[in-house]
Amino acid sequence: MKLYAKNAEAKVLRSLLSSGIKESTRASLFAKLTSHDFHIEPIQAAFERAQKVAKDRMEFMSWSELCDDPSLEVDFREFLTELPKTRSKTAEDLERSIGTLSKYRKIRIVYNACKEGVQAMSDDKVDTDAVIEKVGLALGKAKRNLHDTATIYNFGKRSNISKLVSKVLNEPAERMLQTGFGDYDAVNGGLPSSGVMILAATTSGGKSVVSTNLLMNMSELNDISCIKVTLEMTAEQELKRILSKLSKVPFWKIKHGKCTEREKAAVIKAAKAFDSKLKKKGSFSFISPESGLTIDQLLATVQPFGHKVICVDYISLLEGVDDENQWRVLSAIARVCKIWSQTNDCLVILLAQLDDTSEKLRYSKGMKEHADIVWQWNYADEEVRALKKLPVKTSKARDGELVDFELDDNFEIMSVSNTGSGNSRTRTTSDDDGESADSGLGRKKKKKKKSDSSDSDSSPRKKSKGSNKSKSKRRVADDDDGYQLM
Repeated sequence: MKLYAKNAEAKVLRSLLSSGIKESTRASLFAKLTSHDFHIEPIQAAFERAQKVAKDRMEFMSWSELCDDPSLEVDFREFLTELPKTRSKTAEDLERSIGTLSKYRKIRIVYNACKEGVQAMSDDKVDTDAVIEKVGLALGKAKRNLHDTATIYNFGKRSNISKLVSKVLNEPAERMLQTGFGDYDAVNGGLPSSGVMILAATTSGGKSVVSTNLLMNMSELNDISCIKVTLEMTAEQELKRILSKLSKVPFWKIKHGKCTEREKAAVIKAAKAFDSKLKKKGSFSFISPESGLTIDQLLATVQPFGHKVICVDYISLLEGVDDENQWRVLSAIARVCKIWSQTNDCLVILLAQLDDTSEKLRYSKGMKEHADIVWQWNYADEEVRALKKLPVKTSKARDGELVDFELDDNFEIMSVSNTGSGNSRTRTTSDDDGESADSGLGRKKKKKKKSDSSDSDSSPRKKSKGSNKSKSKRRVADDDDGYQLM
């Protein structure tokens, strides 16, 4: 197998040092390359030298100057003078040649990974998990398009900003993924298609239910593939929750095997309908690993399937998190997910615990620093739970507004919803740490009290609250399964 293209490497290097292409364009393309894009040693050394001179002098060497540079070995200089004189005449042609180098770089990475894997497997003692992880990371590196993130945009000398300005003004905006929660989508247009999102709630606050509903909504509304990695429950437990949401058959009946024949038929019908609806374009998947996984192992497991949204339920159950420096480990995990999401162009959602008194992320505030979006809600107060409204607070939103909204709590059928009527939506400003300037929950309580004193519809609210209390006598929250029969 051919691992490199000599003519392409020579052509790219000559073109970068040729005055035939505008200097600002060459500067932009030069920034996209590293020495790893070249395989032939003299060309690789010549590129590194030209790169160093460009940084030191803020200008490019000429080809003849490079061939006479005493910093290069004599053999290397002689090799350069014998290379073909072909060069690109246009920026487009040069970009195509750089693309060719990128393909060969990936081929070399895959070849070396396979070679090392075979050598490791030939030893008398083989750590298969270590080999799989090493090969998987190498293949992930090959999949990355390093050139996409290497461009440096300049104002002034070597200016290359005009095309980007035109793109920002004239091309469609970044695609946002609709959540199905109307109050949030109406303000921010949905969630970003890449980055890290954190869903944080107090114990038994419905993190798993909200995340499942969110992923199912996103699969259907955006025609994309979403997957939930549940580290807390078995696949059967997760499926019972999904079936309850789809069919509206009470979860406790499905959990305890108390469904009537009619309800069983309704569950099957609802599952088939959802399956059929997603078959055309999107998909909703879930997996429950049988053994503990580190974040690297988890991401390597789902990477080949190209999901656009990956949810981890939840972050504290990952292998290695029970470290004495848990705050540092959790922050590092969020950072790994951030980098991985950008490389693989997908959104990673992490579920985390929220402290019910301080309303901050438990164990690691550093996670929030790496997140693009943070939704959090405190559902520990019994009075709040009785209202059957999850007070979701957006405490961080990249390029978005810190909008607070409510989700209707239908935990008895493992469902949450928000139609986007606008009645529950509020907007807040952020302080230096990205925290909301006011407490969303406190503000809502005050607003509610004012409404009760002046609104003629306050009596139905009281009646509803009373009916919720009567329901709570029949079922109580269960940490593992949501609700259990009393």
